[in-house]
Order: sequence, then structure tokens, then C-alpha cells
Amino acid sequence: RFGPGNGTIWLDDVACTGNETTILKCSHGVLGKYYCSHYDDIGVMCTNEAPCKEGEVRLIGGSSTDNGRLEICHGNIWGTVCNDGWNPKNSLVACRQLGYNDYVTHTNPNSIEVSYGDIFYDDVSCFGNETRLIDCQHRGQGIHNCYHYEDIILYCTSERI
Repeated sequence: RFGPGNGTIWLDDVACTGNETTILKCSHGVLGKYYCSHYDDIGVMCTNEAPCKEGEVRLIGGSSTDNGRLEICHGNIWGTVCNDGWNPKNSLVACRQLGYNDYVTHTNPNSIEVSYGDIFYDDVSCFGNETRLIDCQHRGQGIHNCYHYEDIILYCTSERI
């Protein structure tokens, strides 16, 4: 995602336990001494988000809280849902899980920035009476034949349509 960096390589052989308050408090080799190249550089994306709960869903990147790219939590990581086989019953289950009564439409991304990272669900098939999207049938966790331009964009509503 980030590609190789440039300039001085300051750290090599970094090993953190997870309790350190800065990366310099992690075990590492001598500052500025390294046995690697910029092709070995590490990229990190940070967040202030609280950990998510297994099967939790959210809408990201929309114009308001009731619309956006549908994401589902697995293993404390947010991932997207592919549109293959997506149907109105799936939209209904996802919107109800989010606290809405119904959905307006589901579509492919066009005005929302294309995502990156994991695609967790593909070929989702709900009966419509499930309380959580995770209870619907799907291809298998992380098993997909999709690209992020196929992520589900969902529009929920609090009013019946």
C-alpha cells in the first residue's frame, strides 16, 4: 500500500510486546545501523477507534450515518462485504442490525472512496428474519472472488418505504 520509503533507515530488528508507549521503547538494534533496504520498510495505519465486536456492522464514507459502505467486524478488524448475490433481504437485515427499520436501496460504490483491506463476506444470502448479518449464509469468512469496487453501499431509513 505505501511502497518503499527513502532517506535514513533508523530502526531494524524491532520487537515490541504491545505495552510500550513509543516504538523507541521496543527492543531494537542500534539506531541508524541496519541490515535491510527500503523495500523492507513497514507501513502503519493508526486509529483511535475502539475495538469492534464480532459480527458488528457499520456504514462508512457516506453523506450521513444512514448510508455508506457496509463493513463487518471479524477478529477486531473491519472488512467489507461484496455485492455478489446481494439482494433486498440482505439489505433489510443489515439495516435492522444498524437500528433502522428498512432500507432505501443498495448499490455499488460510485461517490464513496474505494476501500482497501479485507473483504470478509461474499455471496451473502439472508432469509430476512435474521437479526445479524453474520447469521446469514455466505461463501465463508474471507473467501471471495471480489474487488473493492464491488463493495456494498447501503442506504438505510428509519421510515417504511
